Amino acid sequence: METIVNQLDSVNSNSILFSNKSAKNIQKLILKNFNQVTNWNDLEKFEDLEYLEIHNCYVDSSSFFKSLSQIKKLKVLQYDYNTFFKEIEKKIVFKLENLEKIIFVFPEANEANLSLIDFNNRDENIKNFINFLPNFPNAYQNVNQIELINYEIFINKFKEE
Repeated sequence: METIVNQLDSVNSNSILFSNKSAKNIQKLILKNFNQVTNWNDLEKFEDLEYLEIHNCYVDSSSFFKSLSQIKKLKVLQYDYNTFFKEIEKKIVFKLENLEKIIFVFPEANEANLSLIDFNNRDENIKNFINFLPNFPNAYQNVNQIELINYEIFINKFKEE
């Protein structure tokens, strides 16, 4: 069962569960437009979750990754170029034991860049690529596939700037 939850549909909610009374049966979850006040601990309630996709989110890395480590069936984590992980002040130790694949989605060619940070300054100010995820590489020992979507488009745009 696939479920899409968009924060903009319920601006007053800080939970990813506001529209999902039963998180247990959901296998694919798509989260959009969540911010730093989101209660990422609610992810633990998605016991059967195998595929998590997040778009345009500002993620509290500590609670997010601790919760992900509790989901034993999670196999795929997908996030996009506009999803940012808040840097963790204290090191946390966790393992995503069943995670097999990480997908990172770069913007498409015709996608508007609404960020005030250009490509050249982005790597200094925003660290959302795989090697900046917390507890990297130890937490991701079972990941055997990393997929980069729209990578060639991104490189061509980067060269143009």
